[in-house]
Amino acid sequence: MKFQLTGEEAALKQGLQLLLEAKGHQLAEGGISIVPAPHPEKTLTVSRTGDRVEIGYCQTVHFFRGMSLVLQHPEDSTYSCRETVWLDENGLMLDCSRNAVYRLDFVREYLQMMAFAGMNTLYLYLEDTYEIPEYPYFGQMRGRYSQQDLREIDAFAKIFGIEVVPCIQTLAHMRTFLRWPDSDPLRDTDNILMAEDPETYRLIRAMLRSLRQCLSTHRIHLGMDEAEGLGTGRYLLKNGYQDPIQILQRHLVHVMDYCKEFDFRPMIWSDMYFKLAGKSESYYDLPEDYQWKEEEKAPEELTLVYWDYYSHDESIYRKMVRLHQGLASHLVFAGGGWIWNGLSPNYSRATDTTRKAMHVLHEKGLRQAFCTLWGDNGSETPQTAGLYSAILFSEFGFHEEVDDALLNSRLLFHTGVSLADWMLLDRLDAVPGTAPDNRRAANPSKMLFYQDPLLGLFDAQTHHLDLEQWYRRLTEDLEQALPRIPDRFRSLFLYYYQLASLLSRKATLGQKLTGAYLAGNRNALSLLSEEVLPSCIEDSRAVLALREKLWMDLVRPQGFEVVNIRMSGVTARLEAAKRRVDAWLSGEIRSIPELEDPRLPYDPSLTGDDALTTHNLWETLVTASNMCGV
Repeated sequence: MKFQLTGEEAALKQGLQLLLEAKGHQLAEGGISIVPAPHPEKTLTVSRTGDRVEIGYCQTVHFFRGMSLVLQHPEDSTYSCRETVWLDENGLMLDCSRNAVYRLDFVREYLQMMAFAGMNTLYLYLEDTYEIPEYPYFGQMRGRYSQQDLREIDAFAKIFGIEVVPCIQTLAHMRTFLRWPDSDPLRDTDNILMAEDPETYRLIRAMLRSLRQCLSTHRIHLGMDEAEGLGTGRYLLKNGYQDPIQILQRHLVHVMDYCKEFDFRPMIWSDMYFKLAGKSESYYDLPEDYQWKEEEKAPEELTLVYWDYYSHDESIYRKMVRLHQGLASHLVFAGGGWIWNGLSPNYSRATDTTRKAMHVLHEKGLRQAFCTLWGDNGSETPQTAGLYSAILFSEFGFHEEVDDALLNSRLLFHTGVSLADWMLLDRLDAVPGTAPDNRRAANPSKMLFYQDPLLGLFDAQTHHLDLEQWYRRLTEDLEQALPRIPDRFRSLFLYYYQLASLLSRKATLGQKLTGAYLAGNRNALSLLSEEVLPSCIEDSRAVLALREKLWMDLVRPQGFEVVNIRMSGVTARLEAAKRRVDAWLSGEIRSIPELEDPRLPYDPSLTGDDALTTHNLWETLVTASNMCGV
């Protein structure tokens, strides 16, 4: 289709041309007239009469959302709609610190999706993955963004009216930077910067100075979450014991002063206020009627970010919103897209928690929120899998309810992949033995992919779940879906097809090896060695090859070495298992002691239909031996 832009809004032309071209349309004379109509009301209106479309909008990015609704209904020459703008900030956070730094062209793709979805804020989570000229070890060999990279992202986002906000760390979550000997003077613990120290404040000023030179925003997210152990390392030796909440408050005052110097308005994650006030490791332990002491409250000019990716009960969100409103004057909510739980996304949990959280935000009139796409433990889930969650979240900026029909229509527009096909990826982990909506965030695809076939750490936990049949059916369903998946997402779905195929044999391989060996069933062991193990070895190599292609297409190469080492280890241990079995069958060895160890449940507190939960750290899945310690 051809469109032409009329009116005085020439600033929209570049963005419109880019988005139309991305969908195979043109901006050209003689096309359907697009008439922008900016207004102050918090509504988006689209009205088409023949070859004329008028889009009424209150933010620049909403104009592009309105255009997406026109493109979604190309044959309807009398299309009209009116949407309420529920969120003044409708944002998305990309995690660039868990080994995967997004390629610039892929960030541009996300920004184009955000524009069509009406999302106006992109948070870039950057622990040490951005350039600080004075600190060469900051992000060394991590694929960090240069200052020019960030300028390019910022400039591209501004075309659509999207604000790019740096989300950094100025206290904890600094392990990868503090690993370097050159960083020793900055260390309190192995993960936390030395508060109230001149060297630390030189570093933080350099952080802010570098980002000020790259980005046009006046907002900055300073992190400061999960700083358990604050003041207990070198700080304790130097200063003696100090109340952690007072250390945090004093440190925050210093950093906020530097923010003023560089014209930034700061925000931080809120959890440390709750944990320190409640003297608990849990974010949620404070009673509902807790009264904040004046010395515990956030400074007036500070925005707190209430993150909650876990709650399936709306009453918890209501409680936490009330407590936050008593703690701070400015509040932003951060929900979760659940692509950080292993090898595959947990859309069930993302969908339910997002719906519950957004119902409460609408009810309470909170108008700032963003969806986080974390990449915990090495960003093993491909980044394109986050599009489902981002699109779901974005729709709550314009709808009080987002049912499956609405979600399906928007997924088809943005991706060409239906809701039903996206949910096939959810089935990698939503196996029998998971609670409703996978509320324990079980990740059996990761557990069973990495599990050693001779050790079977999870065999007793999963032996009753018939996972062989589950993954076989999923393999068949993914195979049937592949022909209808657009080229853009073919590699993603092919990867999960190959992973399901591997798991249809490997999920129960350890159980079969152990059972046949203990029964002395040489025929069964021979069959496993001659057919099943070679098939698993072949599939594991294919899984790694597909994951490598996805990684290199989406993110910078630094960091893939971790996934490469891990996945190559799966093949190596399958090959080792075959050698051990063959050696026993040939009489070369008299026993296989690994198969004689008793199989105990990994977590005996979980049984029956609720037998699985999250185990996301690779080093705890591959062995019961010491992987990391001295």
